Amino acid sequence: MREVLDLMKWGIQLIGLTFVYNGTQLPAASLTLILLAVLWANIPERLVQAVKVLLKIRRLTQEEYEQQAAEETRRALEQLRQFLFAKFVEGDSHLSEDEVCAYDSEVSFEFPAEDSFEEDESFVTSNT
Repeated sequence: MREVLDLMKWGIQLIGLTFVYNGTQLPAASLTLILLAVLWANIPERLVQAVKVLLKIRRLTQEEYEQQAAEETRRALEQLRQFLFAKFVEGDSHLSEDEVCAYDSEVSFEFPAEDSFEEDESFVTSNT
């Protein structure tokens, strides 16, 4: 009885693979799919479980995550501090060229040409 069921299962699988082959327009793609299906069906379960164990990713707990985040932040800030301080000690400006140019273009130390005192006087005398 078992042999009959196995023959029926293999026959149904063969019909399914025939449908896969005839159902696509690219024979190379069909054969690739069939080959992958046959290989996948014949991989031992022990091998699949062994690969799953090897690829299992360990997740961090909330406490480990916070500890790692604090350590990485501290390390990155220390590296940044050393980098910036080293540039400043070597004589570099603490401002970039773009910041200096932007400041120079926005701030003007020239006073207006007209005398605003006369305007203020005329305003005061007209209100009294």
